[in-house]
Amino acid sequence: MSRAGAKKAVSRAEREGAFLPVWIVFVLLHGAAAFLLPDRIWGAHHAGFPPAWFGAAWFAAAAILLLRPAREAAGRALERGAARLAGGGAPAAAAATAAGLLCFALFRSRNLFLGDGWLLSGIVDRGDAYLFGHAGYFTVQLYKGALALLRMVRPETGGAGAMAAVNVLFGATALLLAPRIAADLAEERRSRVVIAASILLSGGILLFFGHVENYTPMQAAVLLFLWTSVRFLRGRFGLAAPTASLLLAVVLHHTAAVFVPAWFVLLFAGPRPRRGGRLLPGSAALAAAAASLFLLRRAASVYDDGSPFLPVFEKGSYSWSLLSADHLAFLGNLLLLLLGGALLLPFLRLPGKTGAKGKGGTKGLVLFLAAASGGGLLLPLLTDPLLGARDWDLMALPLFPLLLLLSALFLSGRRAPSAGTAALLVGAMLLHTVPWVAANANRDRGVRMTLAMVARDPHYANPELRAPTALAVLLNDAGYEEEAEVYLQRSLALKSRALDYVNLAKSRGAAGDFRGAIDLFGRALEEDSSYADAWFNRAVARARSGDPAGAEEDLRRLLRIEPDHLSGWKMLGDLLGRRGRMEETAAALRRCVELDDRDPVSWERLGIVLARMGKGEDAAEALRRALAIDPDRAAARSLLAELERGK
Repeated sequence: MSRAGAKKAVSRAEREGAFLPVWIVFVLLHGAAAFLLPDRIWGAHHAGFPPAWFGAAWFAAAAILLLRPAREAAGRALERGAARLAGGGAPAAAAATAAGLLCFALFRSRNLFLGDGWLLSGIVDRGDAYLFGHAGYFTVQLYKGALALLRMVRPETGGAGAMAAVNVLFGATALLLAPRIAADLAEERRSRVVIAASILLSGGILLFFGHVENYTPMQAAVLLFLWTSVRFLRGRFGLAAPTASLLLAVVLHHTAAVFVPAWFVLLFAGPRPRRGGRLLPGSAALAAAAASLFLLRRAASVYDDGSPFLPVFEKGSYSWSLLSADHLAFLGNLLLLLLGGALLLPFLRLPGKTGAKGKGGTKGLVLFLAAASGGGLLLPLLTDPLLGARDWDLMALPLFPLLLLLSALFLSGRRAPSAGTAALLVGAMLLHTVPWVAANANRDRGVRMTLAMVARDPHYANPELRAPTALAVLLNDAGYEEEAEVYLQRSLALKSRALDYVNLAKSRGAAGDFRGAIDLFGRALEEDSSYADAWFNRAVARARSGDPAGAEEDLRRLLRIEPDHLSGWKMLGDLLGRRGRMEETAAALRRCVELDDRDPVSWERLGIVLARMGKGEDAAEALRRALAIDPDRAAARSLLAELERGK
């Protein structure tokens, strides 16, 4: 080896040796986070959920990276793999798609919190109406369209499956875009490896491989916006590409409008345009920003009960202040979650200065990424005190801009890290993300995490909101009845609502406490005597407790309030039939088939009742109607044959 080569090797070894203690401290802090910060997001309750071998593999991988030969071999392998993926074309696309499917198979994410991911999958599954103008309206429609297509192949597919399928496709897009962005930010292969890994091994990976939230399509569009913007600043794309990408992101979720200021930076930091070439896209971006800000102002007024406040030093009635210890701890922990191993980039001491100056150079790029990061952080910083511990709002907006800003500041235009240092950086990102993602596939953890965070969240103490009720419904739907009852009781302690009494009564009824359920339904009806669902469910509870007369009384009150309540008529017909009141039973069943003439059960029951009353022809006609709808109804077929033989 020449003297210059030996000197270069020694300098790289020295840099890696100086970086190694920082890496060790980082890994140790992450290993302890699950025990030292039990109520925080990263590691909050995740340590006990992955299998035991997972923790052993985690520490083994960390120990292996302490060995220089292992680090250097890993760094060279990463470099070779990145070179192949960055080649583009069909092989790269196939590799990205395969990697996306592998990530989904290994680390299917349900939700960090039992919140919108669970709720949205139910909305997609049931086909519930989703408010037009909601920030993620078009994304939810995308999920619903995917569900319709999937059910043509697999009819049993649910909303969570449709969301996961769409998110995997966008995850493959992210896997494909990451090396492209890295190639445009840095020239050295190892720097490109680190940049691509920081994108793919950040906390945001959860969004792509499961049904966590409805930010995934927007997140992929934001990544596309950043890539096309970098290419525009390098003079390789026109302004139309980043403009179209940003508009797509805003359509998919309105909060992406926080990147509009960064788009204006492109006007000044990018190549000089043709005259008038920026007027149309600029107007479109401004219109999108204005519409989004209007929606956000409405949301803020609703969440804080219409009371404006300045959240820097003060707080609203049910919110944090911006500089409160709770809010700062939450945000600090969340940034650790999002950025992971990329937080080590500032500790690199790589020689060399940032390169190309001027409007299309690195300075313009850093200015653009700083504007995008600032815009992405501004909205969550100001709204999180209102909304409480809402992690995905923060994750979906500033994540990629912050990662690329760190990369541009510490890797772009500088000498590449050594193979060992690159392996340490990627290893830190991997060790940070993988156990957390694996734990997130466990729904029990999501429930425990939700309860731990909500206990400190002022948003859930606002009597004007239905946040505790909504959480209780989600918990009950997920099979956590005891936890649901705790939050229903909390909601009732804040403000007496008929809805909360009904939900709590249903929970008691499901547990077999019919007397308690009847009393709670009565409390609901004291709050709202026209509450049809309360009348119906109290009738069910009374019937199950052995009080058919009380059940009939409730059903008749229900049907006076809501004459077309089909379930009420069915239950009334069943009650009357059990008590031998055939004329009234037949009348109730006739009302059922008037409301739904495609229900074979009601037609069959009507035929049976009419036959017992001696009305053979009418009974036969009702039974024929039942069999025309469902030919497999054995009781209807047998009774019809008997009636026809007796003619």
